[in-house]
Amino acid sequence: MNIRKPMALLTAMAALLGGLAFGATAHADEGTTVTTDVTFTFTADNKAQLENRDLKAYKIADFVNYGTTDKPTYGVKTAANANRDKLTSALTTAGFQNIPTDNSVDLMAWSLGQKTTKNDQGTVTQVEFNQGDTGKPWGVGTDSVSRKFADALKEDNPFYETKATTAYAVQAGKNAEGKYTATVTLPAGIYLFLDEAASTNTVTQAIPMIVNTGTLSDADTQGNRTLTLVTTAPTINMKNSAASEQQKTVDKTSASVGETLNYTLTYTIPNPVPEGFTLTFKDQPGKGLTYDPNSLKVTATPTNGTATELTANTDYTVTNNLTDNKGDGSKTIDIAITTPVTYAGQTITVTYQGTVNNEAETASGHDWHEVHNKLVDANGTPITDVTTKVFGFSFTKVDAQGKALQGAKFKLSVEDGQTGVLPTDTTNYPYENIESGSDGKVTFNGLKAGTYTVTETSPADGYLAMPGNLTFTVTISEDGAVAFGKDTWGLVSTDSNGAKVTNVKSVTELPLTGGMGIILFGVASLILASGAAILAVRARRTRMALTMA
Repeated sequence: MNIRKPMALLTAMAALLGGLAFGATAHADEGTTVTTDVTFTFTADNKAQLENRDLKAYKIADFVNYGTTDKPTYGVKTAANANRDKLTSALTTAGFQNIPTDNSVDLMAWSLGQKTTKNDQGTVTQVEFNQGDTGKPWGVGTDSVSRKFADALKEDNPFYETKATTAYAVQAGKNAEGKYTATVTLPAGIYLFLDEAASTNTVTQAIPMIVNTGTLSDADTQGNRTLTLVTTAPTINMKNSAASEQQKTVDKTSASVGETLNYTLTYTIPNPVPEGFTLTFKDQPGKGLTYDPNSLKVTATPTNGTATELTANTDYTVTNNLTDNKGDGSKTIDIAITTPVTYAGQTITVTYQGTVNNEAETASGHDWHEVHNKLVDANGTPITDVTTKVFGFSFTKVDAQGKALQGAKFKLSVEDGQTGVLPTDTTNYPYENIESGSDGKVTFNGLKAGTYTVTETSPADGYLAMPGNLTFTVTISEDGAVAFGKDTWGLVSTDSNGAKVTNVKSVTELPLTGGMGIILFGVASLILASGAAILAVRARRTRMALTMA
């Protein structure tokens, strides 16, 4: 048999041996080994995938010209000095059967020439480096012949490292396709690339990549393809992932006590999944939050796919270290994914709910409270901290001379069209029959940002109750700023010392501003007009009396 018969070759899909249609013999005949240098270009979406990688090349097979320079006929032969026993073991792991023991048979040429066969019972009697590999994901989880072979080579490598003509180097900037690139120059051939840099917190170790410099012809009528060029510069997607960081969000930046907060934790599992990879979310609720264990759900979502809900205690486990489900800023809720490799490339999403309670701490440098909820790493170092604010406001009840008044009563409400939310914990955060203290202070706490209505339900003893009750609006912004609206009588005012609400003993003490000022001027006009009318009537009567006399 003669190896000069044209052979098909591996496709340039990294880490996959596909598109093979070899029809050559496997006995090593003499030929000229092609030694032309070729540049291999690795691409990635994230520059971190290329940087600080210890990428080493191991030649699997040489390209050999069995023809002439003008009329080449190309084939392959196993790289020199390869360990035949280890190569046989790798081929066996990949599923090849009846591997030749005759040392004169070139194992790479033989394996590349195999076709899938089955016996009459449908049992596979031989495998091949299947064409279908070119359309499959390159991540961990594929059970293809090609992937098994590449992984087996990594575990017990029969080949020797090939010294690069030009060392591996990451290029500055992006290429025309918007990708980051790194290049290495090597003699033409088929190579196993191994990333010998371990996975880090930012990037995973690349899976084994098998890459070649050959180009195949179109298939003939029998489906065979021949090598037409063996010095094609290949471009390969780097087979690793820039590890994403766990993320966390909350649906409310402010909330009233008793409101429900919805938390979402996400992480996209690397593809490929590094060996020994684990995934645990460590959530650390702070004071002011009560966790609802029954609300927790976990889903896995493929890229451009539909989320699938995972099963508790099977697909994931939850360890709740909180006391009475209340956050304290130190204890955690741990959500561990059982087999992350199952979800390579998918986004894991954890959702749960918590209720704002009365234990939220005062924010440093501010007069509002905050509910912190951290996501921490295995060492307890915060990855992110989402915060929900709990606001309040106060004003001072005074008389017309500005003296503090005790005993006036107020209530807080949310009317139609207003955006505030009243606390559900009325024991610690009452909002009805709130009485001004000896200092005149009236305070409402435990509130989210929004608009509210304050109504004076009873003035201080001895003071005038305004018709229809004194009412005004209060608006709390998300940044904690509080704006007081005007009332009908002009009794609400603000200055650098805060807001004041005035009680008066008679209408004469009402400020001559706003609606009440107009009313007072109207009353005065009516009094003057009435007085003038009375005087006119009296004058007329006097004239009539004089005339009759």
